[in-house]
Amino acid sequence: MSLLVLSSGDVSRVAASFTLDELQDMMAGVFQAVETACMPHRTAIAMDQHTALFMPARIGHATSIKIASVPASTDTRGLPASTLVLDEDTGAVKAIVNARSLTALRNAAGSLLSTRLVRLPSPALPNPPPLTHVVAFGAGAQIAAHLQLHLRAYPSLVRCTIVNRAFNSRVHALRESLEAKFTKVKFELVATSIPVSAPHALRTALRTANLVICATPSTSSLFPSAWLPTGAHVVLVGSYTPQMCEVGTQVVQRAVPRRLDAASDGRSATTVASLSHPNSPPRRQILLVDSIPACAREAGELIGVGVRWGASSSPDGTEGEREARDVREIGEFVRVRSEDGGIELVDPFQLKVGSAEAWGGHGADESHSRWNAPVQAAQGSDYLDDPSHSSDDLDQGPITLFKSVGLGAQDAAIASAVVRRAEAMGVGVLVAGYDSILDA
Repeated sequence: MSLLVLSSGDVSRVAASFTLDELQDMMAGVFQAVETACMPHRTAIAMDQHTALFMPARIGHATSIKIASVPASTDTRGLPASTLVLDEDTGAVKAIVNARSLTALRNAAGSLLSTRLVRLPSPALPNPPPLTHVVAFGAGAQIAAHLQLHLRAYPSLVRCTIVNRAFNSRVHALRESLEAKFTKVKFELVATSIPVSAPHALRTALRTANLVICATPSTSSLFPSAWLPTGAHVVLVGSYTPQMCEVGTQVVQRAVPRRLDAASDGRSATTVASLSHPNSPPRRQILLVDSIPACAREAGELIGVGVRWGASSSPDGTEGEREARDVREIGEFVRVRSEDGGIELVDPFQLKVGSAEAWGGHGADESHSRWNAPVQAAQGSDYLDDPSHSSDDLDQGPITLFKSVGLGAQDAAIASAVVRRAEAMGVGVLVAGYDSILDA
């Protein structure tokens, strides 16, 4: 039996052949079938300079294990990662795939799906306002992939602000790469390590952003909720442990639909969310996650802040008494057509807020009392103490939010798809006779 080896260059060449729709539908299929996937919790092994993570998964007929090494300290070389893809018939390893860029790509494709989902036209909002300004926190592979997919998908994005700790070579290289591909977009850089100018520059950028993407290993909030405008869509992909956190409790709270008094007449989530803004178009509000069990274990922003997970949300994955949910899995709004296996997205805002199926029907007073965790301060607290921040700036209107900790099923699906496409394209190095016993 032969073994296919795909280098980082091979993976980049193959990945570039996928269309946005193919990537989105691939992740939609994963999220829709996530309950049928086998995804044991990752195993971590400490090394001298890294923590090695082993992540096996199976979804459909795709079986793999990804091995990634997280450096103990900042390493500009990123995270080395490889995925072993198994052959369905023999059970042997059929391919070794360099997964450095694939992890970022599958996360970005899932995030793009969330952006498209929350921007579906609906009777209450038939023409969602165009995306024009994206603010991205981080400058690594995750942000590079997220920005490339979103800028390709939304030509209306004409401004992009990249927020990084410092004006280092990596953020400048990212800016130059993006400027070469997206010539009509204005790119700006903000360095949070410059205390004199950073608060004002960051606040100014966020106040006009309608898409915010965070992909950092932060352990404290990156910005105060008051700087985030009503109607923004927030994507969080950086944290993957209970100790990590990219936004504070108030940001999360703004994404949770409230059952206001007026909601009892059965109005949709879109309409209810707009009640505090009678002169504005309807505002959407939803807290999406890639997996409730995974986020209940690993999403630092959502753990211990009063989020109601519903059944099957305890860290050990056991069933509990059914309770109301503040979160929805993104796969709940994906439908697979029986006639051709195609993917369709379902408007998530037409669920009736007053129904038990939607948000549990708890009153506003109870829901507000649950959010009793302190809001985590932004790094250095300079942002929250900025004297230019007045009460007039406060914006606590509804937003949409997608939190992803990453799923092994995503790795299995995208690695298997890359292997199939590489075989069709004749890309990679084929090691003949790798397992000669299987050739006998």
